Amino acid sequence: RVGDCYRLDWERGSNSQRTGGAHEVGLLEGLELARRLGFETPRVVRVYVVEVADPYTFSTEMTAEVRAAVPGAAQKVLAAEYGIAACAQ
Repeated sequence: RVGDCYRLDWERGSNSQRTGGAHEVGLLEGLELARRLGFETPRVVRVYVVEVADPYTFSTEMTAEVRAAVPGAAQKVLAAEYGIAACAQ
């Protein structure tokens, strides 16, 4: 659903899901390439994402649903990464 927050983990040495060419290098492919070239990479990279309605339209603005989900997503990150409970509103 739009606004749902997910955690994605990449562990060093895991395979990327994409097999595109050099013009389609994303974060995970770049990290794997750096590792294979001998650069030091983090052991784990954790990315939190918020589901959007239309991932193919680029904009500098968030939709109302995503904007409304940001505080909950931020609390999820704080709780998961730092053990910080949600603040009372």
